[in-house]
Amino acid sequence: MTSSLPNIIKKTEGFVLGLFNEKGSSQLLFHDYRRASEIATLIQDIGNFSGYNEFSTETEVAKISSWFLACGKLLNYGAPLESAKEQASAFLLQENYPNELATKVIRCMTKASQADTPTTPEDQLLHDAQLAYWSTSNNMRLAPLMRLEEELILGRKYGILEWEEKHLDMLLKSKFFTPYGQMLFTPILNQNIIDQKKRTDNIALKSKVKKDREHQLLRKYQGIEPKIPQRGAQTFFRAVYQNHIQLSAIADNKANMMTGINTILVSVVISIITYSTIIYDVPRTTMPLAIFLLTALVSLIFSVASASPRVTKKNKKGANIMDARKNIAFFGNFSNMSLEEFEEAMDAMLRNDELVYGNMSRDLYYLGKTLDKKYKLLRLSYHIFLGGFIISVLLFSYIAFS
Repeated sequence: MTSSLPNIIKKTEGFVLGLFNEKGSSQLLFHDYRRASEIATLIQDIGNFSGYNEFSTETEVAKISSWFLACGKLLNYGAPLESAKEQASAFLLQENYPNELATKVIRCMTKASQADTPTTPEDQLLHDAQLAYWSTSNNMRLAPLMRLEEELILGRKYGILEWEEKHLDMLLKSKFFTPYGQMLFTPILNQNIIDQKKRTDNIALKSKVKKDREHQLLRKYQGIEPKIPQRGAQTFFRAVYQNHIQLSAIADNKANMMTGINTILVSVVISIITYSTIIYDVPRTTMPLAIFLLTALVSLIFSVASASPRVTKKNKKGANIMDARKNIAFFGNFSNMSLEEFEEAMDAMLRNDELVYGNMSRDLYYLGKTLDKKYKLLRLSYHIFLGGFIISVLLFSYIAFS
């Protein structure tokens, strides 16, 4: 069947060109006028090989559909098909284009946009021309333009690997239906699928290597020896350990002093109560004596608790040797281990600078936690003693001068 209207293709091209001149955007990097023109040329080439000359209705419908589909993205990027159909319907009605062929144009546009399997000759011509444009020889050049266009207009961000996998998936789902497409473009498409698969695998491998490297960088204490002189690290740990040990000794001395004072005072008060008649002669002294005795006893308990030794046990009996080697700097953490297990864990630690620094850091941390608890108990002991002493003295003063 020959074309129903002379110059309808030229008029369509001119109309679409006017739309691109009026509403064109620099952000349309892929769906531009050049793409529309090249697809129309491909339709003509495929049609000629398939037995449809440039004046046949099949070629005409496919070309008109391709031109209006091209301006759909221009008019409404988010919903291009509806805008394209509106423009096509209005234009074809104005040109008195036959209703039967106009219906075919709309149907052909819908089929192409929804990626349905092409069934009619015009559907196949448009499908193969669009597929040939981006999936064959120009594949690698045009794919980045598609990605950048979506990022600019839709704000949709793709990772490099994500986009390459999506692109490979689109290529794998591609298929030509016309004899010309299958003979000329399918071998090129297959080769591009191979190239894209290699590219995707290469990027996936690089991404994995990068993630592994980042994971390695996040490991604690890695590479400390090359970056910090060994003498500097040793000086740091030596100074900090000495400070903590001195603070622990100070806390123990204060706790021993408070324990001694409270022990003597409790003994004296008990002796007064037991061997003296003061509570019978002056009953009002019972209350201050009781308060003083009670607060001295509680203060004594806290001071003894502060001075009592604490042994942290991070490695339970039968613990995995790989986990045990992370905490063997303190005797409490290896006391449950056999000699063979301890030697194995120690050997593994000394061969790995990360484990050495990790053990020292963890030991320092738990030493600090123990010190914190010591000083909290000691502070309570002092406050209770001082509070009880003040209250008892005030009560005794009140009794003596009243």
